[in-house]
Order: sequence, then structure tokens, then C-alpha cells
Amino acid sequence: MIKRKLIRQFTSLGAVLCGGMLLMSASPAMADVPFTFVNRSTYSDDQVYIAVIGEINGHVWIDPSTGSVREMSVSDNSVAGPVIGGNKGPGNNGMYAKCFVQLSKIPNKTVNVPTIAGSRIYIGFGSPLYFYFFGRSGGYAAPNMANPTDPNQGIRFELIELTNTAQNGIWVNTTRVDAYQHPMGLEVRGAGGFSVKTGEIIGHEAILKLWKDSVSATFQGCLNSATGVISAPSKTTPFQEHGSQENFFKAYIDAIWSKYATQDLVFNSGNAGVWSGRVIGGRFVFHNLTVHFGNDTGIISARPSTQEVLEGKGVLAEDVQKLPNQQLDKVVQAQFCAAVNRHALDLDAASGVVQDWSDSSKYYKTMPYNEYAKFWHRGDISWLRHSYGFCYDDVFEYSSTIHAQTPLAATVTLGGFASDPSSAVERCGMAPSLEMRVSADRNQLVFGSSQQGNLSLTDLQGHRVLEARVTDGRVDLGGRVGHGEYLWVLNSSSNLWKGKLLIAP
Repeated sequence: MIKRKLIRQFTSLGAVLCGGMLLMSASPAMADVPFTFVNRSTYSDDQVYIAVIGEINGHVWIDPSTGSVREMSVSDNSVAGPVIGGNKGPGNNGMYAKCFVQLSKIPNKTVNVPTIAGSRIYIGFGSPLYFYFFGRSGGYAAPNMANPTDPNQGIRFELIELTNTAQNGIWVNTTRVDAYQHPMGLEVRGAGGFSVKTGEIIGHEAILKLWKDSVSATFQGCLNSATGVISAPSKTTPFQEHGSQENFFKAYIDAIWSKYATQDLVFNSGNAGVWSGRVIGGRFVFHNLTVHFGNDTGIISARPSTQEVLEGKGVLAEDVQKLPNQQLDKVVQAQFCAAVNRHALDLDAASGVVQDWSDSSKYYKTMPYNEYAKFWHRGDISWLRHSYGFCYDDVFEYSSTIHAQTPLAATVTLGGFASDPSSAVERCGMAPSLEMRVSADRNQLVFGSSQQGNLSLTDLQGHRVLEARVTDGRVDLGGRVGHGEYLWVLNSSSNLWKGKLLIAP
């Protein structure tokens, strides 16, 4: 079964992370969110299969053809699936849940998603997938591509992860945490003109070519040339135990543990404050210096292995202290895991100097780093460079997660935005220019008209400098932008503009 991944950055010390998933209770008070599917893939509508599963006081599935919510039941296992290597599935009869519906048979290609937790929308290309339902309390068995006899072997599929709550809106994302199989696009619209996109902006063959042309030999094995699937490194033999790359991060981790046995590692985690830590008796023990909660202590119990770094598991997903109402261990572990994957932890920094791990201009510069994750953050592959390249890519909000406090609708674009006339490349190319200037006090960016929308500001090297909401044609700089030349993109409810901005010294 594919491991459930975090779909929201830790933003509150009162929240509790458990096993990489933010646990949320579902409430029936919120209106359904319609998810509409736009098929720009190479598969026809009758060759695209949709299923929606999740939790509403137990494990449920949504019938895409009717929108009805149904409790999972063993009786749903009424579809005969492939028997590979004698594997007849959990029921020992080769039968699986009848939960997938062809896109061509879904009215208006739209599924209404209610208030729901831990939900996934699965898309099968060319074939439905084969899930086994154990029941409302038992859940389901999903594809396990590490099992050569899994009935889903050879089936191309993608998924959307989401949690929809009455109190805090919707969190939803595309994912590359386990693998890339087909380009995907996602857009969420909400109250107040909210409109945010994420996903790939080029086609499948272009993605494969960029991978072959630009990725090092160490990571080339992630691509299966026969299937066109690019798997996360941890899912490939070289990066697993006894593989040629099983110690890929070992020297980096060893150097960290050695240096900080006698020096202080201090880092700014953003909303969770500034932390200072040392290695004591093999454990990395951190104390919060600025945002006080509980005992202010977060612990990594031992040196993580390469597999634990790549997957955010083991000692990087461990409630070490087991204290009531807090899991600060996991807050520190998520930050550390992200910093190592990105090689953002600077071993040359002096003891006690606060390291800023939020600066993406410093990511993926020095080996070792997760080159698979770096690939998905390329500006010529992913919308505004956002992607879920590893489990804690949401640390400092670099993942593909979209959060809408009051969601109105969502669109899933199968095949991504490459052939969409409203895509980043084509729409920006056709859009008229829009004047932008810096205010007299140099504290705001001001547009020539009362624009509303979401602004992204990057430097000429593609490093994100600012993302903010534009209200009445203005956006606060907040002291975050210095002089220099920048590229900007404004995504409003009705159009998308781009341009250059020069802020003189």
C-alpha cells in the first residue's frame, strides 16, 4: 500500500502529526466541493477510470457516477482482477472492489467531494485499479508496486490527496512522493477570487527527455524506460538496503553528528520558532528558543539512514518523548529531514549561527541531495516550481499543496497544463502587459489597476523571493525584497500576467 503522506505543512504547535499524516476529524457541516476532470491525456475518456476513497467516521468510498458516499464493505469486492504469480489477493479469490468508474460515465465529469479526511482520488489510465476492501474499520489494500505479484503491476495511475474540513477548508495536492507516471494539473478556486494552480506544465515525453538529459547517472535508475515511470529513489533497488546507493547520505549525516557533538546547530523553522541542538549520547536533542510549547524539546533518537532521510520514516517520524498533547520531536524531525534532502544544512556555518533553511536559493547546490526532488522543482516542469518531491517537501511550503479556506470548486487536469490554452507558458505569452511599480516608501508593490490575485516574485535565477496575496492592486513587501531585477507572475481569477520589475538601489 502506498504510504499516506503529509498534505499540509506544520503551521501550529498545537497540531499533532502522526505517522506523516495530519489527523483531522471530518464534519458534515461544510458544502461539497465539486472536482471536475479535464482530460488532456493521451487516453480517451472511456479509458480513464476514477475512484474516490477516504474516511468519514470510518473508511468510505464515493461512487463517482452518483456522488453517493458508501461505507467500505467486503461485499464490494465483486470485480475479478489479474492473478499474478498465483496471488489471488486478500480474499484468496482474485476479487476486488467495484469502486472505479470510467470518466465517460461520470455526469459532467464532476465528482462532489464532501467533508472527508485522508482522502485520495485515484486515476487509472487504460484500466481500473484493483483495491480490496476490508470494511469500514479495516480500510483497504491499495497498489503495492514493491510486490511483483500485485494485481496493479503494469497499470499506469496517478492520484490526488486531499482533506476537506468544515473548520479549516481544504488541503489538496498532486504528488511525486512515490513516483511520477503521468503529468497532472490541479486548480482550486475559492471565495474572494482565490485561484491557485499546481502541477506539471509540459508533456510526458518532454519530461522523460529532460530526465534523461539532465539527471546524473546516480539517479538515472529511477526511470523505467520501458514503462515511462520515474520512481522515487527509495523505491528503487540501488537506494534500498544492500543496494549500491544505500549509504548515499551517510557521509553527510556522519559529518553532522560529528560536528554537532561539540557545537550548536541553530535553525529557524518559521512558525515553529528557532531551535538549538546538540548530539548527546548519539541522540540529537533540540530546544526551542523562541516559541514555547510544552517542554520545548525535540529529539532525533539516532542517526537516520539514507532510506529514513528519503522517506521521512523511522527516526525521522518518531514520537520519542511520548508526551501528552505535543509531538515536538516530529516538528524537528520534519525540518531536519527536509534540510538533508535539500542539502540546506550548512556544515560550514559557525557554531550557534542561526541557519535559514527556508531559502530555496541554497537548495540542491552541494551533493549529496535528493536529485529526484530537485527535478520536480524545475521551473520548466512544474507550475511556479512547486511539487511534492519527497514526504516533507511541504516544509516552508515548497510542495504542491493548495489550501483554500473557503473552497468553491477544483479542477483536475489529466495530462497537466502542457496543452491547456490557459497554461503558464501559453497564457503568459498571450496576456497583455500590466504595469507594476514600487511605492514611494518602497514597502509595497503597486499595480496600475485594482488587481486581485496571487503574486509570485522570483529572481532571474528562478529562486522564489515572495509569494503574497494582492488586494486592491497592492501587496506588502514586508522588508523581504531587496534591490535587483525580478520576474513576477500575477494569477487573478480572470487572467494571468507576467513581467519584469527593477528595484533600484
